[in-house]
Amino acid sequence: MEASARFLLGVGLLGALIWFLGPDWEEVGRRLRVRPAWFVVGLLGTIAASTFGAIRWRLLNEHLTPTRLPFATYFHYIALTRLVGQFSSMLLMDFLGRGVGLRTAGSKQGLGRLVTPVILERVVDVIFPLIALGWAVVWHEPTGPREGWAVALAITLAVATVGIVPLVRPAAKVILWAYGRLLQWRGRPFSRPEVVVPRRIAIAVTLLGLGRYVSVLVQFAGIGAAVSAVDDLGVIASAFPVSQLSAILAITPGGLGVQDAGWAGALAWQSVDETSIAMFVLAIHAGIILNFALLTVLSLPLAGRRSRMQPPPETSP
Repeated sequence: MEASARFLLGVGLLGALIWFLGPDWEEVGRRLRVRPAWFVVGLLGTIAASTFGAIRWRLLNEHLTPTRLPFATYFHYIALTRLVGQFSSMLLMDFLGRGVGLRTAGSKQGLGRLVTPVILERVVDVIFPLIALGWAVVWHEPTGPREGWAVALAITLAVATVGIVPLVRPAAKVILWAYGRLLQWRGRPFSRPEVVVPRRIAIAVTLLGLGRYVSVLVQFAGIGAAVSAVDDLGVIASAFPVSQLSAILAITPGGLGVQDAGWAGALAWQSVDETSIAMFVLAIHAGIILNFALLTVLSLPLAGRRSRMQPPPETSP
């Protein structure tokens, strides 16, 4: 019931946003030009983002638990939970659905342990858009980022990568503590595991997070260009941090209405017209569902292999 209410709320918020934008639907019909090559670009972005996410998830899970699963299993459940999250709670899919997926594939670990890698991922996924938002503000001009934006963004992300590495472990401890307190407040038991993240793991997680961030940006840029909504990569790159941060805060399925408002505000800040914004936010929902549905189906035959359970390494007395 709660999931249905959240979905209806999201649909209502999206509808209200489209009504507020007031797009000219005749103009939409005139401007809409489907460009398959850009759909392929968006799909490649989705594949790359899912690949980086699956590698990162597997790396953390194998570091923190004795479970060993094929890469295809991680890839499949990344795609599946993203797809289902478009119609239910994305947070629920990340913090519960992915753990349930691993247990279905053969993991014997408790959900409390399996959620720890997801929390570590969130540390990186929050910090990158926060830092990129600073770039977007500094490099802003009314019609989009000024000349040299790509070099400036690359330098910003490179500096961010170096700065994030030492923050992974302390930030994860804080988030785990807050998550545990939330569960206790809701009357659910949670045994907070001790998180030991070697520097090499922190570096790998951060670099994979950077790859995922750039890939998701390509995903949205491809989808937007595929329907001739927003073609300027610099404009989308400037709006992207706001959309990512609003998605983290969204309680609606797939960020319905909430992430869309983030996109709308950030694109309007760069003088994108209301019709283009409406076309873009509608296109990304359709594109994301289509891409993840395709990846879920294609990865399903490879994801059915059972895990190879290995005991944790022995510790000397």
